[in-house]
Amino acid sequence: VKFSPDGAYYATHHNGIIQIWDTSNASRTDSAHNTISNFSAYWVVDLDWAPSGDHIAIIVTYKFHDRFGWDTTWTSWVIIYNIESDEYNTLGTHYQTSYYGIEYSPDGSYLGVSLGNEIVFYDLLNGEKFLNYSSGDCYILCHTYEDLSWGNNPKIMTLAYYVFGYITIYDLDSQSITYQSSSYYGVESLKFSPDGSMIAVCTDEDDVALFNSENLAIIWELTTTLKNHYYYNGNSACNEISWAPDSTRFAIAYDGNGNHASSVLIYDANTSDIIDWLSIARPMDCSGWNCASIEGLDWSLDGEKIIFAADSKQQGIHTWKFNKNVE
Repeated sequence: VKFSPDGAYYATHHNGIIQIWDTSNASRTDSAHNTISNFSAYWVVDLDWAPSGDHIAIIVTYKFHDRFGWDTTWTSWVIIYNIESDEYNTLGTHYQTSYYGIEYSPDGSYLGVSLGNEIVFYDLLNGEKFLNYSSGDCYILCHTYEDLSWGNNPKIMTLAYYVFGYITIYDLDSQSITYQSSSYYGVESLKFSPDGSMIAVCTDEDDVALFNSENLAIIWELTTTLKNHYYYNGNSACNEISWAPDSTRFAIAYDGNGNHASSVLIYDANTSDIIDWLSIARPMDCSGWNCASIEGLDWSLDGEKIIFAADSKQQGIHTWKFNKNVE
């Protein structure tokens, strides 16, 4: 789920259907502002909204026939869709892809895409591939590039090496790595703060850390005591991170397992404290295992709303509104 730059709309994807909703009517789910069904024969696995607000970028792949097929590699396409004209163009076709992320640069001139075995940058001024940074091996390193995020400088990109476990600052201008974390950190998701000074990171073992973006020094870190696997020790895996616009807090969406199942936790960037816990009701039969997973998350630019999407029995789009009168 992703808010438009002006916050008037938000977009969600459901299999191959993209819905654009009116934020002011967030409580109404009987009708959408716009429905994009051009890709209904496929699956849309991620999207981002252009800073201009008139385009969205999407990753489309073959429709999954098996819910447990996420670890299988697929052919996928990176597509730019014009919301105003309903026209779209395909930037590129990629093979043996898995674990997807897509994000516009702050000025909208570049598009970064993580596809499991490669990170791809497109120059949107001429529609050409600017750089393809690949693991070169999709038999072992298919999930090397798990996520990505842009800093304030459109030339600076963070790369998350999922297999190698290091957070990397990559400079597009010089096409070189400028910083890399000094120790292994198995990243599941990462996100620059809006002011560009910090990077929030979470793992599939329920660890959360905050890094200084200039030198990748750890500001603080919350770690779990047990490291076998969250199936057995109550840990939850994170799905996505979203920052408050003033860079003082960030939210993490968790999957359907463990202590934080079906929840979004809000962390204080200064103290590491959990300052709020948003959750949907978990049915008794899930018992903290195979509950609804929070699959999408975004924080409105006015700081007043958090929106997330849940799957399974609690399937739906949930909007939370900040109330200044409630402690």
